[in-house]
Amino acid sequence: MLVCIDKVTCVRMHRLIEFYWHERIEALEAERAETNDEQQDAFLARQVQWMRETRSAVVVSEERGEVARFQQWDLDITPHRKLMKEGMDLPPAMRKQPPFRNMQRMTLDDAFKAEQHPFRIAIVRAMWLTGFDVPSLSTLYLDKPLKAHTLMQAIARANRVHEGKHNGLILDYCGILKHLRAALATFAGGGDGNGGTNPARLDQELLDDLAEAVGLVRGFLDERATPLDPVIHQTGFPSHPRLPLERRHRPARRPVQRRGRPATCRRRLSAHLPRLSGAAVTRLWRWGGSPVDYPVIAPGQVIGRSSERIPPGVETRVL
Repeated sequence: MLVCIDKVTCVRMHRLIEFYWHERIEALEAERAETNDEQQDAFLARQVQWMRETRSAVVVSEERGEVARFQQWDLDITPHRKLMKEGMDLPPAMRKQPPFRNMQRMTLDDAFKAEQHPFRIAIVRAMWLTGFDVPSLSTLYLDKPLKAHTLMQAIARANRVHEGKHNGLILDYCGILKHLRAALATFAGGGDGNGGTNPARLDQELLDDLAEAVGLVRGFLDERATPLDPVIHQTGFPSHPRLPLERRHRPARRPVQRRGRPATCRRRLSAHLPRLSGAAVTRLWRWGGSPVDYPVIAPGQVIGRSSERIPPGVETRVL
């Protein structure tokens, strides 16, 4: 993802990327024609195929009079706007997959989120910087000054965990390190924003900090007779020794059903109301949808026939 300073720059950068992208493909094909190594030839062929499949698009908000504004810079926003509204075509390989069957086009945001789609280069100004989650996004090119929470949310686009992704890469073309320190100090608990934290550190310093943290954890666990090494090298856990094997695989017994309601709950209700007849218990059961939904009945209140009353001392909330 490339973040540009304005909309005109987005369209200009798209034109430059397309030009140098095709130039790189021609250079790889020329290199492939001169190589005699089969392994190198296969590697270059995969690169060329990946670059030919890759698609790029401009994603900017629409405004009034934008066509005339872009024409002043000898640019045409019409094809980009059409692509933003209609979406991208699905490649034939994706249409055969069950999630994308019977689909012809996808919106740009869905296509960029779909890992199988060849839409891999998005050129934006302000859209997709906040609230847009793409875990597979690995590289962010910043050519726009950002500050405070906007900067923090923008760099978080490339910081998501994804399978096959080792880390996120952020390329800064306008010098935002000072603003990043201030943002970290404000939003990462570093104070009021005057001091700041330096996010750019040497790898050896980070490794030393990691080794120190691991040592503290080991010491904490050793003091409590729980060493860390057995936890790291543990590959499985034994079965529960108190539960016999034949009981672990025995299916659970289902309660006996009577007229769509569990008979066990009916018996529980009868146990709490021993002085009532079976018909009254059934009527009390039907008053509530579940054992916890019975209405509060005062002692002496008539349930069914006039001779059936709640005996004093019977608690009707127990179910």
